Amino acid sequence: MNRFKDQSLQSIFIQIVVCISILLYTLQDGHANEPDKHKKLLVLPFAIHSETDIDYMRTGIKSMLFSRLSQIKDLECIDYEVTFPNSTYQRKTSYDMQFLNEVSQASSSHYVLTWSLTVIGKQMSIDANLYCVQSNKVVMNFNHMFEKQDQIVHFSDQLANEIIRYFDALNPNTLQASESEKMNPSKVWKSDIYKGFIKGFCVVDADGDQKKEIVWITDEFLNVYRKVENDFVRVFRKKIAPYEILLSIDAADMNHNKIPELYITAIRAHSSRVNSFVIEWNGNEYERLVKKQPWFFRIQSSPTSQPVFLGQKQGITSCGFSSGLYVLGWDDGKINALKKKEIPDNTDIYKFIWGDILHTGEQVLLTYAARGSLEVYDPNNNLVWSGGTQYGGESVYLDCPKKGSSEPADRIYLNPRMIIADIDHDTKYELIVVSNYDGASRLLTRYRHYTRSHVEILCWNNNHFVQKGISPSMTGFISDISLTDMDNDGYDDLVMAVNEYSGVLDQDPKSYLLIAYRANEAFSTNRKSSME
Repeated sequence: MNRFKDQSLQSIFIQIVVCISILLYTLQDGHANEPDKHKKLLVLPFAIHSETDIDYMRTGIKSMLFSRLSQIKDLECIDYEVTFPNSTYQRKTSYDMQFLNEVSQASSSHYVLTWSLTVIGKQMSIDANLYCVQSNKVVMNFNHMFEKQDQIVHFSDQLANEIIRYFDALNPNTLQASESEKMNPSKVWKSDIYKGFIKGFCVVDADGDQKKEIVWITDEFLNVYRKVENDFVRVFRKKIAPYEILLSIDAADMNHNKIPELYITAIRAHSSRVNSFVIEWNGNEYERLVKKQPWFFRIQSSPTSQPVFLGQKQGITSCGFSSGLYVLGWDDGKINALKKKEIPDNTDIYKFIWGDILHTGEQVLLTYAARGSLEVYDPNNNLVWSGGTQYGGESVYLDCPKKGSSEPADRIYLNPRMIIADIDHDTKYELIVVSNYDGASRLLTRYRHYTRSHVEILCWNNNHFVQKGISPSMTGFISDISLTDMDNDGYDDLVMAVNEYSGVLDQDPKSYLLIAYRANEAFSTNRKSSME
């Protein structure tokens, strides 16, 4: 009996040892098979092409770049000049793919950065390319032109920002951590996922019952939903006529009957000519007040003034924007142009917003410039500031067919909405802006391929914008945003339309709505790095 007991204990002991051994082996093997998150970036020498001697700036700019990139998680920056001190390539003016592959292999790097400064007369340009070894292509392109030498450091900083944003979007583990760190889940509500691409939305109280409805448009429907506690209830839905393509939607009571109208920009499907209309809730459904309007509509809201009703017409020979922007108004049931507004060249009705974003008491104009960088113009439309970081990211477009040509139609993209508001009640206005990451850096004229997106809160700090808050990164892209008090608790909430598919070629788009309650608290304020 004792012998049997001893044998049983011995057997149990052996089983325990075996189990522990298997467990330890599994853990070790698991670590061995984990994907290597560590990436290496080889930074090639900073090439300067200039008739004047400004080589003295090279060391300082290089040190600044390495310092900024050191904050990227799981990224090791390799200095080419240190790793290959005797290389004949250190002052090479251009690099081909063969060379990039050779040096990446020699340094075991996953990425290679080429960057340069070119000075021709008064014009200066910083150019950079981020090359990915695995895909054998350039995955990020940066270029910015300027005239003042003291801006070299400024735009070198912008280059660092772009690289940081690229690797932040690339690392899914970092993004997942960000979601728990940057946004309080108890302050976020997410709708069901709906079929279709949400092109735009607005928040209204159509019947004056102090309950907000969200109205959004897709290619097929105009949808009106109301959030009742945890339920999202459909109030109204209307199918879009096949000959109409809806582009944008805004809401405001501009005819002063205490019922907000919906201003919907639309085009005819066969001709791409503007065919906008206005609808209003009659107690049972939305009915059209006016139709066949030749205007692109936009309602500009400001924290210091009443909403402004703006319109811009189409070109006579082109389906793009004409040069005139007008303040519109109602008269005897009709929409009329009241006053022409001058705006900078290459700016259209969807690119800009007015507001006291510089904290000077003046209403300046903030606009998207080339490829989504930001520019600020004074009341006389003189450029006072220009940034280099990409924001925005267009997703809604209209095609302009070329008459008598078999070539693809020109594609005109409409920029996403920007918001100016004092979100944290510190008496200084902030900018709320979308940032959609396009894998092709928006270099393709007809297509966008957005992989991730987020919203940033920026605040002016003497001579540039600094990041005051940032949302978690989301798969897909954000097409529209709205700042409003959804639950009537006295605090502003940020509503976002998130489209899950990542490009205009997707045949099965899906979307959802996201509400960040008390937006100033829901967004992270830990990472206050300079963004401009």
